[in-house]
Amino acid sequence: MPDDKFSWVETHKQITQFLYSKENSQKELIKILKSVGISPFNDKTVAEGHDIELDEIDPFTFFCYIYKYGPEKRLKYLQEIAKKLNVSIPSGEAGIPSAQAQKVWLFPYKYLRQNNEVAKLWSLFIKAVDDKITNSDFQDVLQIKSTGKIKLTEALFYINPEKYLPINGPTKLYLKDVLDIDPKFDTYTNI
Repeated sequence: MPDDKFSWVETHKQITQFLYSKENSQKELIKILKSVGISPFNDKTVAEGHDIELDEIDPFTFFCYIYKYGPEKRLKYLQEIAKKLNVSIPSGEAGIPSAQAQKVWLFPYKYLRQNNEVAKLWSLFIKAVDDKITNSDFQDVLQIKSTGKIKLTEALFYINPEKYLPINGPTKLYLKDVLDIDPKFDTYTNI
């Protein structure tokens, strides 16, 4: 296997294709993450304490779970998931934004999920893969508690790094200072 620090791009494309048909197999996706040692999956039906296991997940959050760890661990987890899914095994993970470990999910706890948040994220994922996202779709998902613009651009980058750019701290500086592009955006069309 060549030492290619960007070999993860092909792995991500293949994982994205695997995830495309898994909306009705969300427990299986959680099981895959758990099987390689990723945790925790604690959810809440009430404000106090974690009282249930997470039983639903969207594709963006699936990737975020992998990238909440430091470089060595996340590469190991990505490689193990790639083996389980029989997709190309990456030799590097350079350029992948880290997910905030305390806020991995793009949706709130169960007791706060009241508007089909996970289903909306799946819908956006399918539309992203099919290249059919509208500004309205983007704005709708941004209404989900725990999903901000930066996090959403990083999530889109995870599923298609050849199309999307994570508009986060490092890229904002580059866009502004090197390319003289204003990194502010309010709509999907602007990213």
